[in-house]
This record gives sequence, C-alpha cells and structure tokens, in this order.
Amino acid sequence: MKTIFALVALLLTTQAAFASPYPAIEAYTAGSYEATHHEESEKADKFRAQLSQELASLPAAPGVVWHGGCVSQEELDAFQVGRSKTFRFLSTTRVAAIASNYANVRYGQAGLSCHPIILKLNQVSGRDIQEFSVFPAEQETLLGAAAEFEVIARPSVDNLPAEASDWLRKAKRLDAYSYIELSEIGR
Repeated sequence: MKTIFALVALLLTTQAAFASPYPAIEAYTAGSYEATHHEESEKADKFRAQLSQELASLPAAPGVVWHGGCVSQEELDAFQVGRSKTFRFLSTTRVAAIASNYANVRYGQAGLSCHPIILKLNQVSGRDIQEFSVFPAEQETLLGAAAEFEVIARPSVDNLPAEASDWLRKAKRLDAYSYIELSEIGR
C-alpha cells in the first residue's frame, strides 16, 4: 500500500514535470486501484477527491462501455435484473475484447474463488481518459464515484460480441462467465 501511495504522491507532486493537468487520472491508470477502492485513510480520501475533480473537468463520453472482472458469489448474486448497483469508480473500455481479456486474466489469477463477469454498461456520465492514461491502448472510459446503474438483463454469454467471446470459447472458458447488461440511472 505504501508503494501505491508513493507513486500517487510522486505523480501528484510533480504534475509540472509530467506536463499533465490530470495527475490523479495518470496515477489511477498506473495502478492505484487499492488506494482508490479499498484504502480508507485521509490520503486515499484526498486522492479520490482529486480524481473526482479531474473527471468532472472532462466532458462526458456517453455510450456503451465494457468492464471485465471477477467477483465473489455474493457479488454475482446481487446482479439481479431490476436491482441497482453503485460503483466507486469503475474502469471500462469501449472495446468488448479488452474487457473480456481483463476478466480472463483476473479469473486466471483468482481461480475458483471468483466468478468472471463481463459487464455491458449503457452510460452517460463516464469520462474518456485514454489521452491521459498510462495505457492508452485500453481505450478507457472511467466512471466516477457513485455512478449508479440498474441491471437490465442477464443474457447468455453466447450473446457476447464475437470479438469478446471467440477466444474465450477457444480457451474453453466461456461457460464460466456471466454476461450482465446495465443502464445508468438518473443522469
């Protein structure tokens, strides 16, 4: 955790050296996941506040985005049609295959302790951060804190776009995945 905060502190305090008006976004994409999502401290609160401020200064990039990950059985069970889900920042991509790859990597790391998911999110409040990302090829759209969505469908993974499902099918992992569609509420 100290290493993450050291990286965040370096990026935030040397903003001029990086010539970026968005040091918190850069730090987020460089690996400050734990600090952003799990750490409860004054430093983490300041980081999240700066990240929120930077995101608010960017124009909205509405459209369909994708997220791949791994969740517990309890978290998976909460994705029921008609229920709402609030995210505390969420990295997404405009490319379904990239989300599928992230889900596959996380599933491979965690094994049977997680359930791989691919989320399709119809959103209006996300911000395109590709230009400021350490990994621009990810084509990332970042959803801010407290983005709220409703689960609108739990289609079969056979309905995933071919770009996302073909290689999962070849790896014989497709059946392990849950495909969930959500739509942003109240924006």
